[in-house]
Amino acid sequence: MADRIILMSGTPLSGNSFKELINQYKIYEYNDNVSSPIQTPNLKHPKPMNLIQTFQGRYHRIERVASKSRRFINVEIGCEKVKEEYIALRKMDGLNIICWEIECSKLKIKHFLNNYSHLLEGIDKALVYYKHNEIADMFFAQYNSCTLTINGKTNLLKRGYIINDFISNAKYKYLLVQIKVGNCGLNLNKINKIIFLQLDWNPITLLQAEDRIHRIGQHHDCEIFYIITQEYWLMILKE
Repeated sequence: MADRIILMSGTPLSGNSFKELINQYKIYEYNDNVSSPIQTPNLKHPKPMNLIQTFQGRYHRIERVASKSRRFINVEIGCEKVKEEYIALRKMDGLNIICWEIECSKLKIKHFLNNYSHLLEGIDKALVYYKHNEIADMFFAQYNSCTLTINGKTNLLKRGYIINDFISNAKYKYLLVQIKVGNCGLNLNKINKIIFLQLDWNPITLLQAEDRIHRIGQHHDCEIFYIITQEYWLMILKE
């Protein structure tokens, strides 16, 4: 019998969740008799275990991966009416953090689609991440003829068909994906551009989403575009 067992996972842990390691831990808690089936871990008297977590170790691969660059598109409001809308949102009673995030994102994306569309039109194909359905609806309304979507209601089989259609059909330029749905489990190394319409609170989620294109088999340099707005935060702090 081995004195030690090393269990490895290539998926970063999100926050304080250890769900990704549950199968490895079940193996670790196997019976002394190797021929016995794997049992559920004994949580009352667990075996001693050391956890070593590394950050960005997955990028150190033997096979070369194409380079990756990030570009932050700062959407400047530049309109007094929009500024007033931001400030009015801040003064609303009972506005929780989720509603606040959605409403601010709606104003940002509305301005982005109206004034920065040239950035999108210059891209051949891109994976477009969003967080809330309201933002997806705004993007799809303007680019519905050349956009495919994947969200929480899209089953695994249909996802495969959508991805294949997106890659092979020149008609489609954008694959609109909900970030919590498509930050893991998708292989899009045929695409080399990502646009983040919204950001997730967890930076590891963003890194995982970037890895959908920046992975083994990618032969082109990857470009990541983050659509952000800084101006309205400064206005709010002055209020």
